[in-house]
Amino acid sequence: MQVSELHQLTDWIEEHIKERNILDSYHSLHHRLQENAQQGQQQQPFENEKKQLLLALKNTPLDQLTIIQLEFLHAMGIGTHVGPASVKDVEDILFRNVIDVATAASKIAEKIQSISEGIRKSDSIREGLGEYDAPDDDIGDDEVLVRVIFSNDASISNVVNLKEWSRQWHDIARGIAMMHNAPPEDVKIIGAGRGSVIIELVVNCGIAATIMTIVRQAFDIAKRYAEIKYIAERTRAAKIRNNRIASQIEAEAEKEKNEAIEKIASKIKSAGKKKDGETSNALQRSVKNLVEFLSKGGELDWVIPEEEDETEDSAELNKLTDRRKLQESLQEIRRLNSDPRQLEYSPDRDEEDNNESDDEDGESDNSTE
Repeated sequence: MQVSELHQLTDWIEEHIKERNILDSYHSLHHRLQENAQQGQQQQPFENEKKQLLLALKNTPLDQLTIIQLEFLHAMGIGTHVGPASVKDVEDILFRNVIDVATAASKIAEKIQSISEGIRKSDSIREGLGEYDAPDDDIGDDEVLVRVIFSNDASISNVVNLKEWSRQWHDIARGIAMMHNAPPEDVKIIGAGRGSVIIELVVNCGIAATIMTIVRQAFDIAKRYAEIKYIAERTRAAKIRNNRIASQIEAEAEKEKNEAIEKIASKIKSAGKKKDGETSNALQRSVKNLVEFLSKGGELDWVIPEEEDETEDSAELNKLTDRRKLQESLQEIRRLNSDPRQLEYSPDRDEEDNNESDDEDGESDNSTE
């Protein structure tokens, strides 16, 4: 994690956890549950406390954080208990999996303790950093750090994987850089991480914007591809003697994917600085390899320099505008990526979503109230 990311994370906790009184909302609900758990006490409704807490959790903007920051937020004991995903957890405690009011109160108390400990850790880090806000030396104010995370089916477990993904990422970098009239050497490697193999690249804002455009549209390609592949699998499962129909459906899936890749490459090329045949072919390989990387479960994460004070210098204003556009694109990508089911298709998903809706409609029948 870059120093600036750690500093930003403590700022985020200060603004979105402490100042928005997430703990107070948990405490209010816990207090009402404790009252109801006491023998001989008249049961009091806690609908208002519940709504206030769930609204605060739902509106916690986790999509402002990088993948590394999210992992650190979880390690601190806060991440699991805030954000849209935590809403279902609290609802399970109150309505779906509840045994009694005392148990619900105990589980909420555990969340309060975990968040409180996480805030103490953040405060300690924040105090240690003090006013230190030095820029990360490897990243210029007109550059973006891109983390390439080799995970799932895009993991690197041996030198053969390493060679293949190195070749593909060379092609990705070369094609996109050429479109911006830049050499592939402009995509610099500044570090690597442990665990899942992570390579840290630094690119200029123009190249970063092009990569983001491909990533955003890759979601649509992957989702449509998964839908057609599912139809093919169901066709085979119907025990039809001849698999020709299923094979034709799979061929159609590949055709649609390749056509979509060509459309993305063509659109990006039209906005590029170089439009010769070599650049066109290189860009086509870039898009294809990047879509394959994402479809296999690889991930990209981004660190964009923070906005500086307003300036009247035209060059600085252009940089500021570029960074703001990148931030907007990044927010959209993170919203899509927050639900990994976006990149897969299964009828179980529709059934699950319907069940969740039914549960919400019937909460009052199963609540601890």
